[in-house]
Amino acid sequence: MKIQKLKLEDIEELHNELIKVGGGDYGMQNTSSIDFALGHIKYNNTKSEFFYNLALLLRNITELHPFLDGNKRTGIAITEIILMANDLILKLTDKQKEKFIIDVAMGKYEDLKKLSKFLRKKTKKLKV
Repeated sequence: MKIQKLKLEDIEELHNELIKVGGGDYGMQNTSSIDFALGHIKYNNTKSEFFYNLALLLRNITELHPFLDGNKRTGIAITEIILMANDLILKLTDKQKEKFIIDVAMGKYEDLKKLSKFLRKKTKKLKV
């Protein structure tokens, strides 16, 4: 799984692109939530922990608001990029993704095991 190679700079670059395209304020207000998730992923990165690590990163970006703006967009985008890098895709419609990411941002997935289980359930192998 390729999630362990992700760096704060990669996430910040993605965020800046999303703001450039979709509008909003550039900048970070707190990097500690992303740093924590990336540190955890670096040292706890087995195949069995993939969805838990993805859930941790998604929640820490979406719910803990490290950016001034665009946290939900950045969270769902990085999730989908990581999944695609691992030949996986999120099986949700755009409307379902919107509801899901709002639920994450509102704290409805405080339990990371529940969030990782949801991600695993809603993910399928990419057809090449």
